[in-house]
Amino acid sequence: MTYKSVVISNIVLEANWRSCAMRSPALLEMSKQTEFIPFELLDAECDRLSEFDVVMVCLNFDALYPNVWVDTLSSKIDSEVIQNNCIQMCEKVYRKIRKCTNSNLVWVGFEDYCYNMNCILGNIPIMRSIVDQINQRLIKMLGADCFIDLKRMIAQIGISSAFDYKGKYRWNAPYSKDLVELMIKEMYKQQLIFWGITKKCLVLDCDNVLWGGILEQDGIEGI
Repeated sequence: MTYKSVVISNIVLEANWRSCAMRSPALLEMSKQTEFIPFELLDAECDRLSEFDVVMVCLNFDALYPNVWVDTLSSKIDSEVIQNNCIQMCEKVYRKIRKCTNSNLVWVGFEDYCYNMNCILGNIPIMRSIVDQINQRLIKMLGADCFIDLKRMIAQIGISSAFDYKGKYRWNAPYSKDLVELMIKEMYKQQLIFWGITKKCLVLDCDNVLWGGILEQDGIEGI
């Protein structure tokens, strides 16, 4: 069984998404049923969201606020103002989506590893952990809807393997194939959870291992 999905994003994911999905028949089938809507076209495409079983929102913080690091350190803008502005924008997007569809919603959290400023400032919190604070507020906003921890996925493969800076500046595709593949797998996992088809237990070759005798020959009473 396949379900139609849509990904709403302000960065380019589709190219890596398609190529990574080819590594697995299940992911490939899901990919064939996945469409991509640029974030800037959400208003125009919002009415179509009811066609999909799963809506995934993946907004890149750096693309939303490209000068945030410089503006914050130079005190041109307060980090709390940015935080409130971002949450208000997300709330607006969330209400818009929920007005158009009751489909399962997956929201990918923000990350700040892209700035890679530890080489200059050392390993200290940047912008007073503004992204972490925004993510916590997002979790509260979403309630029962699904929040995906992107920073945790980046930690799985390492910061140096998660980003494609050439792709970022050439065609607005900042995430590496390794990270996109993890996102696809997470999307697939959540689909299984939504419809209750996640495997709970797989038992193989238990005869004379977990019990004495052969189940097929001796029956359940004879083992």
